[in-house]
Amino acid sequence: MIRITFILITLLFSRVNTYCQDDSCAEYYGEFCEYIKLDSTEIPFYTSEFSPSDYNQDSTSVSFSDCIDNHEAFCSGVSQALKEDKLSIRQVGDPGHVSSCTYASFENYDVSLILTGDIIEDRGIFIENAGYNFVMKRRIQDSLGVEVLQNIGKRDSSWIEFDNNQMQNLIATFEIEFKTDSTIFLKVNNLRMQQIEFKSLEGVIFTDAMSKYTFSYNNLLEGIEMKTLGDRNRKAYLVIDFEGYTNPNFCKSRINNKWIIPIKIDL
Repeated sequence: MIRITFILITLLFSRVNTYCQDDSCAEYYGEFCEYIKLDSTEIPFYTSEFSPSDYNQDSTSVSFSDCIDNHEAFCSGVSQALKEDKLSIRQVGDPGHVSSCTYASFENYDVSLILTGDIIEDRGIFIENAGYNFVMKRRIQDSLGVEVLQNIGKRDSSWIEFDNNQMQNLIATFEIEFKTDSTIFLKVNNLRMQQIEFKSLEGVIFTDAMSKYTFSYNNLLEGIEMKTLGDRNRKAYLVIDFEGYTNPNFCKSRINNKWIIPIKIDL
């Protein structure tokens, strides 16, 4: 008898708990639907750039079947956001395809950017992200204020990051001379450096990949000796580590701050 009573109480509690969760989600769902009807331009923010027009050819429509076509996915996102300790925003994508400055546009405000993958087999992930981001947007506003909420995810025009284009610009500042069949003299032309975005690389550590010797930026301004492969290609490799870079506008990578620059010597 006691056991039966315990089971009944457990089932009753479970149903009440489920009801409360559904009721809470229904409240968020209703407010979300009203909100996007007032401002449909906000939909991509919540759904990770997924527009209602992907389901409905009428681009003026602000609804998936009058709002969201997958209530269960939306509520799943709401539930996860309510349980999450750290403030965060979700987007569809692969971490390796997102720039350092994009991450910085969130993390500078102590808000994490969570990527939910770029291979989409179930479009419910967009709706789940919508529920998650709707709750998180409220939490961010309550914790950090309206101004932060309006600025997260926006890249400042003064920010810079190292990519293939910047690597070519840096290589253009190099002055190279032959020393021996297996060594070169490499120097950074400071005047050329002033003409590219970085201006200076103070705090960056440089390493000759062949000899393993490390150098400072000042060493490169004075000139360093590097080893080459010594074959017909005559290549040297300079490893640059941005971990200690002192430029406050530089967006450091979350994955790897080291780059290997191949230096080809034309004979």
